[in-house]
Amino acid sequence: MLLQLTIQLNLLAQYTAVDMVQPVHMAVQVEGAYGGSGGGYGGGCPVPSMLILTGEDSWIKAGELVKGTQIYTIHEHTGEWGYYAIESAEPIIQPVVRVKFGEHSVDVSESHKFLTVDEEYVRISDLAVGDLIETLDGLVEISSIESIGEAEVIKIEVEDAHTYVVERAISHNKMANSLTME
Repeated sequence: MLLQLTIQLNLLAQYTAVDMVQPVHMAVQVEGAYGGSGGGYGGGCPVPSMLILTGEDSWIKAGELVKGTQIYTIHEHTGEWGYYAIESAEPIIQPVVRVKFGEHSVDVSESHKFLTVDEEYVRISDLAVGDLIETLDGLVEISSIESIGEAEVIKIEVEDAHTYVVERAISHNKMANSLTME
């Protein structure tokens, strides 16, 4: 599903102290983003109680993440595991689903991206029961996906790696965006 947002911004661009000011219009297209009453758009997000991997068998709740927190994850391009800093962790309101896989479950926004058997990050809204996602335990089948309404989630941005592990599932923190000037 592609959600298109057109945002017209009247940005005032002053050429000199005495010249006229002209409005600038921008069209922003955000793939798979959801906006909630908490404002903002972005990638998939876990609810605050979900656990994020910080090291070998050490975890922190998503709601406790702050800028600079070191997490242990896999780099989105190189596939190498390492420690990366949290760039930001902001609470927002979004539609949430409960995803069960193996012996685990995770509550995340509908736009949350999981690493799949095809080595691609795919939104949960584009996955189905029976699809395989990559976890710390290897590939695991999704056994159920259930909508649980709107809730607070933590929009996580990870420096450089752009991934994190939530409740053992390898996840992505960025959405594909395109920005064009009209």
